[in-house]
Amino acid sequence: MSRLMYISNLGKQIQYIEKAVATYPELLQGEVDVCNMKKPPLWDGDFESRLRAADVVLVTNMGVGLDSPFLERLERWLYAHHPKYWIDVVEPKKTDILYRNLDEEQRVRLESYRRTSGVMNYVRLINGAFSTKPVSEWEEPDHIPWQAIMGRAGNIYETYDEFMEAEGHREWPSIAVYFYRDEWVMGDIEYQQALFEEIYKHQYNPIIFYGQYGSNPRVGIPNMKLSMNHLFGKDVFPFDVLINTCKFSFQSLGAQTLEELKLQGVPIVQGYTIYMDEQSWAADPQGVTPLDVNLSISQPELDGVIHGGVVACQTFDEQGHYMYLPVKERIGAVVQRAIKWSKLRHIPVSERRVAIILHNYPPKNSNIGSAAGLDTPESVLRLLRQMQEEGYSIDSVPETSAALMDMVTSHMTNDRSMLTDELLGSAEGRMSSDDYKAYFATLPEDTQAAMVKSWGEAPGDVFVYDDEVIIPGFSNGNLWITVQPPRGFGENVSAIYHDPCLPPPHQYLAFYHWVRTVFEADAVIHVGTHGSLEWLPGKGAGLSASCYPEIGISSLPNIYPYWTTIIGEGIQAKRRSSACLVGHLSPPMTTAGLYDEFEELEALLDEHSHFEQEHRESVSDIEDVIREKAISCHLIEEDRGATMAVGDMITEVHEKLSDLKHMQMRNGLHILGQGPEGIDLEEFITAIIRNPQGEMASGLAVIAEELGYDWSYVEEHTGETDKDGTRYSVIIDRIWDELRSFVSYVVNTPDYSVSERLEPLAKAIVQEYIPKLGATKNELVSISRALQGQYVEPGPGGAPSSGQVDVLSTGRNFYSLDERALPTKVAYQLGIELADQVIADYILNEQRYPETVGIILWATSNSRSHGQCLGEFLYLLGIRPKWQSGGRVSGLEVIPLEELQRPRIDVMGR
Repeated sequence: MSRLMYISNLGKQIQYIEKAVATYPELLQGEVDVCNMKKPPLWDGDFESRLRAADVVLVTNMGVGLDSPFLERLERWLYAHHPKYWIDVVEPKKTDILYRNLDEEQRVRLESYRRTSGVMNYVRLINGAFSTKPVSEWEEPDHIPWQAIMGRAGNIYETYDEFMEAEGHREWPSIAVYFYRDEWVMGDIEYQQALFEEIYKHQYNPIIFYGQYGSNPRVGIPNMKLSMNHLFGKDVFPFDVLINTCKFSFQSLGAQTLEELKLQGVPIVQGYTIYMDEQSWAADPQGVTPLDVNLSISQPELDGVIHGGVVACQTFDEQGHYMYLPVKERIGAVVQRAIKWSKLRHIPVSERRVAIILHNYPPKNSNIGSAAGLDTPESVLRLLRQMQEEGYSIDSVPETSAALMDMVTSHMTNDRSMLTDELLGSAEGRMSSDDYKAYFATLPEDTQAAMVKSWGEAPGDVFVYDDEVIIPGFSNGNLWITVQPPRGFGENVSAIYHDPCLPPPHQYLAFYHWVRTVFEADAVIHVGTHGSLEWLPGKGAGLSASCYPEIGISSLPNIYPYWTTIIGEGIQAKRRSSACLVGHLSPPMTTAGLYDEFEELEALLDEHSHFEQEHRESVSDIEDVIREKAISCHLIEEDRGATMAVGDMITEVHEKLSDLKHMQMRNGLHILGQGPEGIDLEEFITAIIRNPQGEMASGLAVIAEELGYDWSYVEEHTGETDKDGTRYSVIIDRIWDELRSFVSYVVNTPDYSVSERLEPLAKAIVQEYIPKLGATKNELVSISRALQGQYVEPGPGGAPSSGQVDVLSTGRNFYSLDERALPTKVAYQLGIELADQVIADYILNEQRYPETVGIILWATSNSRSHGQCLGEFLYLLGIRPKWQSGGRVSGLEVIPLEELQRPRIDVMGR
């Protein structure tokens, strides 16, 4: 009897195959051997015997290309030994030989069976694999609509109008839910029906629709956008919010482009269907698995989603087939979050109520609005002016940021040293102890127990006055301007602030409950980097009702202007407080320069160079002074400095001073919506082009080449002299001066004229960098859009001065990189430079290569730099990544020693 071996890591396909075998054995023309590639089998004699026993081998892979050693070996073995096979992968290499004795027409028909899905279509797929008949005699696949809207009973409608006629209410707003087509075909629709009921009970139309992510013209599959055009009409979006329960990214899989998502214009709330059962998820302090983080959380962030949370957990039947079951309480929370975003689209602006929350750590008046890198008072003032112009109900907007801060500090704040009976008695925000106790009793029992253990019986004693919990802040029309309550009180405020286990005080929960239910905020704005809400105890991701960030923010739309460079913390806010991030620009940039003792030391070095040429008899005297000054400046260790050869000492001091002088630093604070101008603009552009940007070389390297130097060589030999006796540190200063002059000339000269070598840099400055920095006004525009319940465009986080100019323009809902793409090609090249510098410094000090290097791999640093430290780590080992066409790292390869030109170095990563 014929035998098919079906190898796949796609769970639904394996289920279809197994159901086809179990349900219709009498219809099959051969046997089937199923191999689940999620856990690659041991490659041994038994496995090869299974391959040899199969008349046909079919392989499918959830991934790109032959992206594992197992697949690479399988392809080589099948090519060498098997008469009939097909490995169906996305983006194969031209050198891959992926099929034999299955022609194009046969492969298309087999693919159409598989893509159309359904048990009977998999029966046809099995039989088609064995068939020797012409494809024209094969059965057509059963027709199952590529897209449809699901009704209450699991029935489907092929257009929106059909659904609305049968089950909709034209006078109700609508919330859409997108899910996988295969789930409906398989009958795995319990969580979708639960979402339907939850949305419906709040008098919203539940538009629960399925489709395919990417298109496949070979077999006629439309992508998500085409499916939506079919269901709703071309570019028609009859819903306020889209809850997406699918994994991956719309953009990366070709479901919708960014322009199409912007045209759609509605918030996307991400609902997670996770690879854990509900009991395991509830008990896990991390919340969800790393795989769930990647597929359901990290990758959808590329589309600008707002995190909703877990909607379904995976369970298995007695045959080992999985299905998703709803997590009912979380479904209620996700739907409530979608409803809140929907309401922002319908509440008149004059009636919209917004809480503006300023950070206040430590909890003193002097620290109000202490967001990193942001001029919070001026930024809030400009936000108030914009909101007033847009029609928000605001009683008064101060003339200056100082006046605004006077208003804030004249009302109730967190500073206990400033409390008076008059201030407490006049506080607008207050909640009776009875009201708080009633609210507290609704919290999960484990939460109540932890709160009582840490802070006593409700309402505790933090900011409780005359049997009322006092809420900081004041009203200004329909705005509540306030400071975030303290994370806790104690001798070590910093330890409490970052304690992963200690609950916040009762007043903290009372604050957010009051904002939601008494002030009745429609949205909150947490101003700047960063607050404490997202750092409260609870799961790392996929939060539950017992997690304190979830208790605090609940379903409130959380709009969070955030420094786009601080990626790791921003992603924490996005995932743990459901924030819609609005990335803001870094503060103005400049180079550090030298001052005080360092400036004196540089002058001594200049004098030394002069004496070497003009007064050699005085050289030894000044060398002693330089040695003493270098040791006092801690540029050289005292013990080592006393015995160093003069030439080595002079060289090393030159190198370190040059590094210090040209080190990048902040020069002030950023104001929301205001891009750099004048000298600040020139400095910012200089900071951008000092490093390579994509395929464009560093501006320093281009200027150096223009002057006849090799920048890499000059930088590596900073303290040495050229053939004319000029220190390379002096040449570096000249290159920097020329770079600044070039930038100033191009920025300020509309009809500039530069050399051919400099033209690409000048063009990028004029056509890309200046316009993108000018679009910094979008920071305030995006806050406005979010407050109207509109879609905020996504963009990468990072530092534009670290080779990431794609971070510009700001004002976007930023995300971290797909970790599968780290390090990027540019980051790896910068990592090579870092590794070479480590090696050069070690050789300089020890006269030999290092044998072992330790590297701390910070998540935020690698996100910000696109993996530079990872690149450094790999290059020290003598290894480089292998990149696929889309930029994903598919593997590693060893750099031959004849190319590496040095020993491999062991690296310990932490």
